[in-house]
Amino acid sequence: MSTGPLVLVADDEDSVLTIAQAILERSGYSVVVARDGVEALSLHLQNAALVRAVVLDWTLPLVDGEGVLRELRRRDANLPVIVSTGYGHATGGLADLPGPEPLSLPKPYRLAELVGIVAKATGRA
Repeated sequence: MSTGPLVLVADDEDSVLTIAQAILERSGYSVVVARDGVEALSLHLQNAALVRAVVLDWTLPLVDGEGVLRELRRRDANLPVIVSTGYGHATGGLADLPGPEPLSLPKPYRLAELVGIVAKATGRA
């Protein structure tokens, strides 16, 4: 495991989690993964002081991406969140959220795109 900035990746597809974790760790990040919205919020709570960015699938089970995003912004308005979805720009109706607009990473994405947007979100670009 890397000792770089901690990134939380939340996605309900195991293959996406496995690949994202591997490529981010090879790029110098520490990574924790969640398979649903409840797990994502729990992992964030456990690691809130360390998480530097969140890669968030918009269609998570239990608590969807919008619910997770709203709770994350309630906890930390400036936490960088990268919304990953195959359904276009899903965050258009969230103007009421504090903090910066979430970054968008359309699915399917290339590994270089993932690394690049995480670098931007964590200030490593």
